[in-house]
Amino acid sequence: MPSQTAGRKRPAYLMVIYVVLGLLGFCLVTGGLGIWLFLRSETGQKVVSTVGKGITLMQQASKAPGTEQLREHGCMGAMVIPFERMMEVVKEFAPEAEKEFDRDEFPGEGTMVVCQVSSDAGNAPTCAEVARIYAAAVSQAPERFGVSVQGARGAACDGTYARDGTLIEPLQHRGGRRPPWEAPIERQ
Repeated sequence: MPSQTAGRKRPAYLMVIYVVLGLLGFCLVTGGLGIWLFLRSETGQKVVSTVGKGITLMQQASKAPGTEQLREHGCMGAMVIPFERMMEVVKEFAPEAEKEFDRDEFPGEGTMVVCQVSSDAGNAPTCAEVARIYAAAVSQAPERFGVSVQGARGAACDGTYARDGTLIEPLQHRGGRRPPWEAPIERQ
């Protein structure tokens, strides 16, 4: 007596599912192998190292002296970014990038104080207040430093400020040129 399953055909949709699952498995295995090989390469090691150092730098910037006081005064997010340290991280991955940045274009003496406020913050600090709060909290603050207060719709204010909160110059008009981090991308 013949088996009942011998005469039954598999539904076509099962065959499609099996093929799709097989292709997906193949893509996952080859993709994983490709990623593993890349991460073991010299370039992959540089990328992983640079990303790790960049994350560490941003974590340190958000815990830098003065950030706690800025958060107490209305900055939901506060960071103090040292551009020299940032350039060290970038230089490891792209040594030629250092030549493209003119240190004279960095705000103040290479330090940027960033205050991020919520969109509904009615009592958001001004850039002058951020400068005074930072300078009062950090006795070793440079004489001149960049300040940016960011809202949900972009920069509420920014500029290079003195320790007493005096605006020295706006960031957008430094020598009639854009800041290096806002330079347009040239397509070739």
